[in-house]
Amino acid sequence: NWCFRGFPENNVYDLSRMRKDKATRLAEAGLVGFTDLVNNAEVFGSLTDRQQLQILTEVNDAPAQIEKEAISEFLDSLWWPLYFLDFETFQEAIPSFDGQKPFEQITSQYSLHWIDEPGGELHHTEFLGEADSDPRRQVAERLCEDIPANACVLAWNMSFEKGRIKSMAELYPDLSARLLVIDSDIRDLMDPFKKSHYYMKEMRGSASIKQVLPAIFPDDPSLDYHALEGVHNGSEAASAF
Repeated sequence: NWCFRGFPENNVYDLSRMRKDKATRLAEAGLVGFTDLVNNAEVFGSLTDRQQLQILTEVNDAPAQIEKEAISEFLDSLWWPLYFLDFETFQEAIPSFDGQKPFEQITSQYSLHWIDEPGGELHHTEFLGEADSDPRRQVAERLCEDIPANACVLAWNMSFEKGRIKSMAELYPDLSARLLVIDSDIRDLMDPFKKSHYYMKEMRGSASIKQVLPAIFPDDPSLDYHALEGVHNGSEAASAF
């Protein structure tokens, strides 16, 4: 707040995937706010499509930008039943368990929702490992039990979940085949937002679920991570565990 006290709320440092050194050069040249950037055709043209979209929707107070055909194409790539997976992990500088590397992401918890058919009931199950023990074997076994063969598995920013599943598949050869099937069936729910097929200025250039949910549902505090009690993000979940 002190360092940026003279800057407008939306400024060059807020742009999606903007390198800090480039932002600093632009700021030192007097191109700080979004309006400054729009009014400089050369600089504005050098920005990415997403950065330009972020600027224009804010400057013009534009409504949500929705590419229905692209979103329909994404939805058509999914199949039933739909499973929604989210992992939580912790890291240690000094490994506590066999086969663990320094600072490796150790999966200790997951939340799993699913819907069997269109219009079907939303179900939920979860797993939480025991502190001071290696939870990975139990996570892997339960995951194989909880997700049926050939289910469509959705994750937000799927590279994280896929990385953890592949790590467990390497660690437990007897579960490897089943885990790798789950891995191959994962699709990324973030894609329509990351590719700007759905974008609104309240997302502030971000495709993070923590930014997207409250942007789309501003009047529902249950979908705002800041309104959660106790744990608000993955880092706090790791510390709590």
